[in-house]
Amino acid sequence: MEPFHYQDLEALGTNLPDDILSRKMAGDFDGERRLIDLWLGRDISEALRGKLRVEREISRFLEADYPYTYEQALEKARGVLPGLTEAQFARLQDEGRIDWIYVHGKEHFISSTAGTLRNDLAHAKTRRLLEEIGAVPPAEKNGSDAASAQGTSGNPEPEKESTWLCSLRDMHEKGKDSWTFRIRFTLKIEDSAFRPGHVKVYLPVVCACDYVSNIRILGTSSEHYVLAREDAPQRTILFEENMTENHPFFVEYEFTSTPVYHDLWSETAKEENRKASAALGAAGDDAQRCGGIGVLRPDGPLPEGVRPEDLTEQLPHIAFTPFMRSLAEKLTGQLETPLEKAQAIYDYITEEVTYSYVRSYFAIENQGEYCALNRKGDCGLQALMFITLARIVGIPAKWQSGNEFDDCPPGCHDWAQMYLAPWGWLYCDPSYGGGAFRSGREERRRHYLGNLDPFRIPSNPAFQKQFEPPMVYLRHDPYDNQSGEVEYDDGSLTEAEYDTEKKLVSSVHLG
Repeated sequence: MEPFHYQDLEALGTNLPDDILSRKMAGDFDGERRLIDLWLGRDISEALRGKLRVEREISRFLEADYPYTYEQALEKARGVLPGLTEAQFARLQDEGRIDWIYVHGKEHFISSTAGTLRNDLAHAKTRRLLEEIGAVPPAEKNGSDAASAQGTSGNPEPEKESTWLCSLRDMHEKGKDSWTFRIRFTLKIEDSAFRPGHVKVYLPVVCACDYVSNIRILGTSSEHYVLAREDAPQRTILFEENMTENHPFFVEYEFTSTPVYHDLWSETAKEENRKASAALGAAGDDAQRCGGIGVLRPDGPLPEGVRPEDLTEQLPHIAFTPFMRSLAEKLTGQLETPLEKAQAIYDYITEEVTYSYVRSYFAIENQGEYCALNRKGDCGLQALMFITLARIVGIPAKWQSGNEFDDCPPGCHDWAQMYLAPWGWLYCDPSYGGGAFRSGREERRRHYLGNLDPFRIPSNPAFQKQFEPPMVYLRHDPYDNQSGEVEYDDGSLTEAEYDTEKKLVSSVHLG
């Protein structure tokens, strides 16, 4: 395996030569890679060279992400929707609910075909589509519309009380909620992939931020490790070992999480934002010329804690393309204050973008625009869409990700941060907000503009950054780190070649 040139990621926006693109669109990935090697032997620009090096790896991810033939995908779909006809299956393809590409000239379907349909069944908006095409019977109406309990109208049915819901209630009533958590991350190379040799294992570790404090490393699988600084862009603990026998690596740590609640939807909040924003940026006639009150520019004066890069493109996934600029203008062009603009962007994503499982992030060339253009995506794509649109209209925005949990084991999750005066850096979780919208929980939907919940393990306060110290080879996920990475001296392992366990060891509610 060749070492990975991390800066090549920035070249993903470069177009492919026609002959390579034709092979890719037909799913002739062997032919695509053959042509890439031919082109790399020519005198070409560094941008194209970087694009081709990354594209060669993307072709391998695409092939793995779409394993099912038509017959296999139809069988998977019928496992969720018994009796699904071929015509109904085709309609779901046309509606974007079943993702596919060409592989060797034939339709192949994404590995998450069944998972996306299960999600669609659970929520009113996408369930209505299934009802419309006859894939499921209409929801029964027993005095109150069953669909309205999932977000179409009326009041939702009461939910079973959970730790998470209790915490949200405490945040709203007390202004914050505080917990101490003990977390254990374990990674083990699959026996079938293990071979003796020099191995480097990177595990994610909670990072410091405004709601995380008192971080303590409590135990590790070895005393010999390199722990990245608490504010590293992507915080890891690195174990490096000459392995002769396979064994697990682990880190156990403790931290306190204390998110503070901000109600951004009140008239008081709107007025506070208007006054504070006017003091920061354009006001009066200047506001009309600049696009609103408090519009910030990367080359202008910035408030403390905001960097110029929080307002600029970060290619290839935070890109101010004509499409994204047009969408930002459509959503916010008539609005003045940063808060109003943030609310409009958030409303659009939570109400119009459907949560969907997607191919590997590495195989998507512009994640923010992909989500906006297709109006579907998972948590990370929705966060990048929000960040891109916010930056276009002059709202500083950035990434945060790691894992989330409440009454279940930790799992990967991504969200966004935004700067709004007078409060400073706040949080935005469009996918949680979208889930609340589809379930008819408007108060909860509004919560996730400005706020999180305590049940987060942030590890990555920045997107598309190298580890400290860096990996040599291509990471399974070169954009952030939520489950760990492994490399030998001659190459890295794929996600299928190692197993991770994430465990909430204990939790203490501090009130």
